[in-house]
Amino acid sequence: MRPNGSQAEQLTDDDWLNSSPHISPDGTTLAFLSQPPGHGNRRGPAVLKVMRFDDGLIQEVVGLRGDRGSFSMQPWGNSKRFAFITYQQLPESAP
Repeated sequence: MRPNGSQAEQLTDDDWLNSSPHISPDGTTLAFLSQPPGHGNRRGPAVLKVMRFDDGLIQEVVGLRGDRGSFSMQPWGNSKRFAFITYQQLPESAP
């Protein structure tokens, strides 16, 4: 959408919870977090995806364990690299 909030345009059309959008510094790519349907905003399976603005192609970059906080900060270092947070679940220790 435009900075004034007009001309909003839907970019995805799946059932996943797509959130935390960030545009690359060169303005050519959008990166976002995608969580499976029914998962809500809990920590769990998620996928980082990128969409190129020139052709609208959406690609999966990496699967991870996370939530909206995994990709909430400005992640782009440059137009080719970005940072994210993933969580590992440690095995329960024996009593």
